[in-house]
Amino acid sequence: PLDREKISILSSLLKTENEETGIDNSGMITACQIQCMADGNAYSLAIRHAGFLNAESSTEHRCEVRLITEHGTIGIFGAIVAENFDETGGKIHIFGEHIALFENSTIDASSENGGGTISIGCADGSRLAETILIDEEVVISAD
Repeated sequence: PLDREKISILSSLLKTENEETGIDNSGMITACQIQCMADGNAYSLAIRHAGFLNAESSTEHRCEVRLITEHGTIGIFGAIVAENFDETGGKIHIFGEHIALFENSTIDASSENGGGTISIGCADGSRLAETILIDEEVVISAD
């Protein structure tokens, strides 16, 4: 059976015809912890997320989504949702050299019993991203 606790996708292990995109997700991924890591370069689209990432925790683990690239761009066109089993918000981390949230994308760490944490381009007060673009239709919520 599929282990829904943790899913990791590393672009260095993937070979595609279009080498300009490291990870291109247009589907749905549901797991407790989701991590997409791409190496990329300053001129590539390291991670393109146009699907649905749904982090749902079990009683043993807290949920977390991590999109990470040291170089290159992360482009988000879809939805990312993180909610823990106790109806508290999970954690969403988006770290890259360049980050763009387009059109009607949604980043949601909200829940009934308290919001979670969303980090876009920074961690522990330190800026990691060189540029961050967020379209006006994007919804970011950690209620």
